[in-house]
Amino acid sequence: MYRYIITCVGVVFCVISQIQACTAFVLQNENSPVLAKNFDWNLDIGYLMTNKRGVAKTALIDEQNEQPARWVSKYGSVTFNQISKEFPQGGMNEEGLVIESLNLLETKYQAKDERPGLMELQWIQYQLDNHKSVQEVIDSHKNVRITQNKANLHFIVCDQYGEMLIIEYINGELIYHRGFNLSIPVIANSTYKDSLKAYQRVIDSKKSLVLNNRSLERFVTTACKLEDKSLGLFTEKIPDVAFDILSYSLVSTYRRDTCWSIVYDIQNRTIHFNSLSAKNVKMIDFADLEFGKNAKALVLDVNISSNENIKTQWMDYTTSLNRDLVRTALNHIILPGLKNNKLPDSVIEGLAMYPELIESTQ
Repeated sequence: MYRYIITCVGVVFCVISQIQACTAFVLQNENSPVLAKNFDWNLDIGYLMTNKRGVAKTALIDEQNEQPARWVSKYGSVTFNQISKEFPQGGMNEEGLVIESLNLLETKYQAKDERPGLMELQWIQYQLDNHKSVQEVIDSHKNVRITQNKANLHFIVCDQYGEMLIIEYINGELIYHRGFNLSIPVIANSTYKDSLKAYQRVIDSKKSLVLNNRSLERFVTTACKLEDKSLGLFTEKIPDVAFDILSYSLVSTYRRDTCWSIVYDIQNRTIHFNSLSAKNVKMIDFADLEFGKNAKALVLDVNISSNENIKTQWMDYTTSLNRDLVRTALNHIILPGLKNNKLPDSVIEGLAMYPELIESTQ
């Protein structure tokens, strides 16, 4: 049954990755690295979810063909989940590591080898569970690898020290773009190499060149905005600056489908976000959350519109809530060959129940 679930979910991830369009970038001054992202799609449902320390996990993959990764979470985190708990699009852990994913159609992951595997979105959770720096994320590739090759993604990472990392898989080769000062700390839905070339062509043309590629347009538009000397990066309101850039990129490239905008203030361990359905910016503070063995797993609707103290709006995580999320998200996707465009209840139930298979080791 789980092989069937994995196959169906993998197809869904593949479809989603081909229709999403996103833009992310890093801002930093001397004390406050910030990672920001526009998540562009036509479905804006989702939850912020807390993830606890000390939880033993086994990756959801086809065990008959290869070994799943196994680990015990070291760090608590908050993630943005649109598919199911344990399969986030991105998030930040209590040590200040931030990871976000973006679609990249050219992606081809590494070939199967002796390393245990994880599906693409669960790889994000694995990193947030276990690591606190860019170097540790890089080192982890010796121990695990992304498998299944369903969702074609690349990733942007930033840690509390301000180091940035872009991870891509091109023709089966793992490629890093790394540094405290990447030449352009932006990522969209083209390879970083192609994006840099497009940016240089625009600069060489004195910004008169028109690009016929929406991803490259978003990359160049955002990169040029980051060069604006009037941004006021050396202020205490750097999250506000990040939202201004996200809005500028959205308007300048004619996007009307940005369902979430997210700003991770790494130094202060806060997450700021809004959505297409609830445009007022909310902020959550890690200082208000518990991640230990006696803590409850919590969820917060990404479309919450309340202007009240956001820390009182969290709800207890339940399998029923996860089931509704899985059903709504997966049945939103048009999949060829499915009767009435509906996934079987067994697939919905299997993915919804998956987090229940994880038991605390503390």
